Amino acid sequence: MFGKKIILNCITYEPYVYEFAPIQKASEYTPEWYSHMKGRYDSEVFTASTIKKCPALQNAMTQGFILPMWTDLSIKMNKHDDGWGYEYQFADSKTQNHDHDPRQWTGRWNPKTHAHMKWVSPWYFNCSHDIQWLWQKPYYHDTNDDIDIIQGIVEFKNQSTTNINCMVKGKEKIFVKWNTPMVQLIPLTNKPVELKLTLVNSKEEWEKYQKHPIFMFQNNYKTVVKKRCPFHR
Repeated sequence: MFGKKIILNCITYEPYVYEFAPIQKASEYTPEWYSHMKGRYDSEVFTASTIKKCPALQNAMTQGFILPMWTDLSIKMNKHDDGWGYEYQFADSKTQNHDHDPRQWTGRWNPKTHAHMKWVSPWYFNCSHDIQWLWQKPYYHDTNDDIDIIQGIVEFKNQSTTNINCMVKGKEKIFVKWNTPMVQLIPLTNKPVELKLTLVNSKEEWEKYQKHPIFMFQNNYKTVVKKRCPFHR
């Protein structure tokens, strides 16, 4: 299996996404604070290093790939007796938002302080190998502290979606700028992964890359993976 090169193919049908908000290596993104920070400082008796020289920080910042925000997003939060609601507008007037019932996530987050949003991504990912990926907020990048990207372990061999699930803190107004690093995807393998970007001609052609059909209310993903497993017959 691992004799062949691992390829992550990122597919979109939107030319503006492909051109202006492509998936890139995390090493291509340098946070503004990191650029301006000095690597050393002089103390009273010796020269010391700052966190800019920390190998652990550098490795965490540059591993994997970044999924950036493909459009501006403006959110207006509305306070209700039982929690928060919101109004929103994507600058591209195309992106959709879905949300989950608070009963699905209460226990980890409080509906009196947070609201759920799921931004429907214009990207499908197909990976040539069945490896796992850490999906997380880019901790060291300049992201919005009022938006908590829900962390998880995902794979792109049996499913392709890259929708961004997040919890939004109760605040009157929140703005997400185009090209903000939203998700850092780190492959959980020591093998090199090659990035490939694909622009298809239509949404209909793009949808052919979707590997995870939805046909059940519960356990849909597990059922799809189990049925596709060559050892399960």
